Amino acid sequence: MLQITAHDLIARIRQTWQREEGRLGEREVIREFATVGLLILDEVGKTFGGDGERVHLFEVIDNRYREMKPTLILSNESVEGIEQFLGAAAFDRLCQDGEVLFFDWESHRRGRSTRAS
Repeated sequence: MLQITAHDLIARIRQTWQREEGRLGEREVIREFATVGLLILDEVGKTFGGDGERVHLFEVIDNRYREMKPTLILSNESVEGIEQFLGAAAFDRLCQDGEVLFFDWESHRRGRSTRAS
């Protein structure tokens, strides 16, 4: 099981571009994300959402889809916002045999005092 933010996943893939000796290549890092038992991808929709990010996320989601590995997406975005952010192809792979769960209760962070009493 691996829990990681979308930003950190993308940053980890982009670190491979530095071509340092002993560092895994882009394909190997994507493969690591693709083969972990359960991937929990948090804060989806909180990065820039450019084409490069969309391609990286698609590659991970598509590889996990092909490996039949479960992927949990966490986001404050709407379903439509997640689809727009990920792109139709990645979103379709998540929806096949997947389910959307809505948690629409109050934020546990709001209304809490940040100062000790």
